[in-house]
Amino acid sequence: MKKSVITISFLILAVLFVSPISVSAETKAGIKPGSFFYFFDTTFEKINLFFTFNPEKKAQKNLEYANERLAEAEAVAEEKNTDAVKTAVAGYESNIALATEESSQIKDKGKTEELLNSIADNTSKHQEILAEVLNKVPDEAKEAIIKAMEVSKKGQEEAMKQIADLKGEVEKLKQEVAELKTQNEEQEKTIGEINNQKPETKPKPTPASASIKPTTPQTSETTTTPKPTTSSQAQTKTASVITFPNGAVVEMDESGNIIRTIKEAPVTPTTSQTSSQSVSVVLSGDEILSRVAPSVVLISTSCCTGSGFVVNEGRFVVTNAHVVNNEDTSGHILERYSIVEMTLYGGKVIKGTVLSRDEVTDLAIVSTGSERPQAAVLGSSAASALKVGNDVFTLGYPRKLANITLTKGILSSRQILNSQSLLQIDAAINPGNSGGPLINNKGEIIGVNVSRLLNTEGIGFAIPIDVAKEVISNLASGIENLIFDPVIGSNLVIPRSIVSRIGLNPSLSCDQLGYFGNNLKLCNLYKNNQSEYKWTIDENQ
Repeated sequence: MKKSVITISFLILAVLFVSPISVSAETKAGIKPGSFFYFFDTTFEKINLFFTFNPEKKAQKNLEYANERLAEAEAVAEEKNTDAVKTAVAGYESNIALATEESSQIKDKGKTEELLNSIADNTSKHQEILAEVLNKVPDEAKEAIIKAMEVSKKGQEEAMKQIADLKGEVEKLKQEVAELKTQNEEQEKTIGEINNQKPETKPKPTPASASIKPTTPQTSETTTTPKPTTSSQAQTKTASVITFPNGAVVEMDESGNIIRTIKEAPVTPTTSQTSSQSVSVVLSGDEILSRVAPSVVLISTSCCTGSGFVVNEGRFVVTNAHVVNNEDTSGHILERYSIVEMTLYGGKVIKGTVLSRDEVTDLAIVSTGSERPQAAVLGSSAASALKVGNDVFTLGYPRKLANITLTKGILSSRQILNSQSLLQIDAAINPGNSGGPLINNKGEIIGVNVSRLLNTEGIGFAIPIDVAKEVISNLASGIENLIFDPVIGSNLVIPRSIVSRIGLNPSLSCDQLGYFGNNLKLCNLYKNNQSEYKWTIDENQ
């Protein structure tokens, strides 16, 4: 009995002292893993989640707990406590997965999108924190941190995917509502026309024999039995057949009353019905130019010019890798540029940072910095959506012309050159057009123009957009897996944050400083081979 009282008292104290800590521990560690009260702290969190039935609140709590687990992992990493790190990381993985899962159960689309954006922003920050923790923990705990980084990336990707799906669903609902509204308006208009239409009938002359005398009471003596008339004879004399403009045919009396309907008005499709039968709208050249031109940029380097187009809500420009390289006539790379000049639609000139390039597929991604020009709409280059013989259009700045140029052609065939799938078109792609968009007749980007493959007149090639999409998607998800191999003597751009961290920690390697991907390569080059390159420090990063 005495033991039971002690146990119950202990649990009450745990509730009083542990619960407040867990509530206030959103951005900093509370009770550390491995401590005496940690089990009770996490247990009460689980109980709290179990009795939270609102999906929105449940997702928010899981995100808060994930932030707390991450703070705990960061705190115990300083102490080189492997088991405690693994415990905190395991809790983080569980909370992030549950936050993403619960967000999909929220019925309010606006709240769902807001929460998913919060998850995507948080997981992006989490990956930076985990990268720093990775360099603090013992080797036996590194695997757990790497796994947590993968879970964080997966959570970010899932949140972004759900946001994209949600926006598509909302747009579809808006379109359906607009179509229903249009349909109702058309029906009301048709009904109004029928009700307002009155046939124009000329008054029939009154026969002389039927002139009316002053009314006097008639007696049976003056009322001789008239010759009987049938109802059909009466209708023949007084009724008329009228055809309405909408195609309806009716029989009406002299007063304009419908006696009977001879033919119903034919049913005509409403505007919404007609548009639903025509799924895609074919645009003219002028319409394509006005729709896509604001997304096309002129790219200039010290040796040449090219084109590109804006993607990812205006954050990036897609172009050819050879546009941001200096190559000789044989294709040998003399220099890889890190900074290029971009002229936006309308004439504004900005500096663009080359984030990554893939010289196998001949694609490169350039950052627009703080600018957010209009992004292009990406279509599909699949054979089911794009057939040989379809009209295609190229947009770009050939030979650095001041005005953008639109050229029309057709898709001639699909080719495999050097193990790479390409779209062959008959529209000319001149120097300067490289990197610009290939567009279908709906104003969607279906390829990236390439001019350096063959020198044959009248033949152009484009990289299918479905190939480019994977590169764009990888960069947007934070996966830096593209080629970064600068030529000695070239100019490289390095963020001020990397330079500062190297200066403050001269004895630590770049791995220990927490860098990976392209930032790790930049750090190593600046730290170990600084004199072999020209450096530009980006003060905004």
